[in-house]
Amino acid sequence: MRLAIALLAIASYPAAAQPISINGSHIGRGLQQQPIGKGAISGSVVNEVTHEPMKKARVLLNGPVGLNAVTDDAGHFAFKLLPPGPYNLQVLDDHLSAQRPRIATASRSNVTLAADEQKSGVALSLVPGTAISGRLADEEGMPLPNCNVSALQFNFNQGKKTLGSRNTSNTNEKGEYRIADLASGNYLIFARCHQTIPLPHAFIRRNSGIETPTLSYTPQFYPGTPDVHAASKLAAAGGTELSGIDFRLSPGGGVTLRGKIGSTDPEAANGNIQVMLEPRDPFQRGIGMIGARYNRQSGEFRVDHVGPGSYNVVANTFLGEGKRYYANIPIEIGSSQPEPLQLMLAPALTLTGVLTQEGESNIPLQSAMIHLTSTERFQSGIQPNTTVQKDGSFTLNGIVPGRWLLMIGGAPGYIKSISLNNRESTSQVFEIPEGAAGPIKVVLSTAMAQIEGTVSGLPSEPAQLSGILWRMQEGLVTPGQPLTIDPQGKFSTSHLQPGKYVVCAVGAEPWILLQNPATMDALKSRCETVDLSTAASTSVQLRFIPNKDLETLLASLDN
Repeated sequence: MRLAIALLAIASYPAAAQPISINGSHIGRGLQQQPIGKGAISGSVVNEVTHEPMKKARVLLNGPVGLNAVTDDAGHFAFKLLPPGPYNLQVLDDHLSAQRPRIATASRSNVTLAADEQKSGVALSLVPGTAISGRLADEEGMPLPNCNVSALQFNFNQGKKTLGSRNTSNTNEKGEYRIADLASGNYLIFARCHQTIPLPHAFIRRNSGIETPTLSYTPQFYPGTPDVHAASKLAAAGGTELSGIDFRLSPGGGVTLRGKIGSTDPEAANGNIQVMLEPRDPFQRGIGMIGARYNRQSGEFRVDHVGPGSYNVVANTFLGEGKRYYANIPIEIGSSQPEPLQLMLAPALTLTGVLTQEGESNIPLQSAMIHLTSTERFQSGIQPNTTVQKDGSFTLNGIVPGRWLLMIGGAPGYIKSISLNNRESTSQVFEIPEGAAGPIKVVLSTAMAQIEGTVSGLPSEPAQLSGILWRMQEGLVTPGQPLTIDPQGKFSTSHLQPGKYVVCAVGAEPWILLQNPATMDALKSRCETVDLSTAASTSVQLRFIPNKDLETLLASLDN
């Protein structure tokens, strides 16, 4: 019989030291052993829309042990060798798990096992994916094959709202497309055709250097607009298909953006120069970036069929060991042909700095790593990073002026402040201006904060009870963490960086909520905001947020 989960039926750990597999988790010498018993939990997963069995659905078990299983062809799953205690089961579809979460009581179950108890018949349901389909045609109604159509949703990137693709499809020879495996939610549909249309022209000699005149199809958002702000959102429900989402694309000329790359340093021409046209509108940036054609011999670049809008022309080249040259020019594109641009590559900044610890400390810093990540624009190549020396000094190469996120790995504590050119910031996101010479001063602190509290309004029936907590910092979406709440509604956690936090008590799997910044942002109105002080404990009273309220909240998100 074909099994989708591996089960090893044993009553106790064997005397041999070789690792064994139990419910997909490994135990053995040198590994932390999970407790085992003689209990078992089994059940099935069905399609919430059709009520048919769902195979290859992933079931997560959390409790005294944490395990996972995959359903077989009949939708069955089983966990064996379980110790007694309270368990939470949750079913996920791996195709949809990275998208917007759905909080449904039917997709999870709470089970309390007595010693050696065999619990069967646990019923779970999963909302299947949705699909969006349609057809692309030209201005005369003829099909457009080999074009790309994307389903887009809004993301939060370093506190900024941007558009990101959830899934894409290419059109067939009939111009038809179908975007599958989408989670329930609202989508913008974006169609783009890279085909060109040759125009009538006079005789052009071969190798004359004169380009044949062409048009291209203007990219569109449904129901037929190049402007993302005028696009219509489509509501897609699980287990259904939205059909008839058709596009009629028309050729548009746009303009040709031309220019030349130069540099006062001949060494810059030795690198692989990349030229990008980048929309300044953050909504458009993720889907509207265009690579320019670059001629290494002449230093000239061009981008054809550029529509009206506000852009940055960005050039980068890397020569290894953190050495980098860059240029960045803003440009407004209208209906008339712009004058050729001249981009002069300049050497990227090199900044020295020092990492210090607040107060007396004997903890060595030479193992620490400094990382910089741009929060503003596309940055190809390796991001600036370096190792801290024994005396706390460090050097960062290849820095382009702009806003950067600074992170430290391999050192205890948190970043209390960052100073550059005598300007101090308590945020990890800070500005590096043109001509900055440093030094950067980074101060670490190990004076942590603590939070404790209680939860009211707990459900009368046994249910999952979880807390989530994340730090609010201007210009930065900080990772959150789950809180352990006991059956009496009490919780406590320490080793937190001082600052302003949002704290919630929910009946859902915490990591599902914490993985989506838009969800966390929407939850703020139902949570408590607290200021945690250095080396102090703060008490807070939370109100439990039921699953039905989470469903309503998520359904209202503007995504």
